[in-house]
Amino acid sequence: MRARLFRKRSFRSLAMVLFLVSAASGSALAQTAPHAPSPPALPQEGIFLVFPFENVGSGATLDWIGEGLEELTIQSLSNAGQQVYSHAGRINEMDRYGLPASAKLSRATMLHIGQELDADFIVFGEYNSDGQTISVTARVLRCSRLLRIMTP
Repeated sequence: MRARLFRKRSFRSLAMVLFLVSAASGSALAQTAPHAPSPPALPQEGIFLVFPFENVGSGATLDWIGEGLEELTIQSLSNAGQQVYSHAGRINEMDRYGLPASAKLSRATMLHIGQELDADFIVFGEYNSDGQTISVTARVLRCSRLLRIMTP
């Protein structure tokens, strides 16, 4: 009974997260904090690579939300007409480097993977839940400009 109640609460929390991310009009940046500034508009051209969102404070039982947010972000970007690598494409690239799919990656590693896939932007984020509310932060990092700077 207790496990069933926890699952219902988890699904309600996920539903709220999914609603908030979808309500951001297809952008990859959503925040649940009240009075949060409106997210900046995404560029009209480019290829996006989305990584799972990191669980920064919740128990390990909520780690599955990170991949759900990744999939939702991929879907939202695709629906907005953006080119996005699939979850499977990201997993294949990580396998090529010997990284487990569930590895917590540094920004440098995410940038490196993005550059290898010729992505223009990487999307990553974090979430935290206190059992009653959940907060989600997403970031979009341009890697195409970094690629040009680093190329001789």
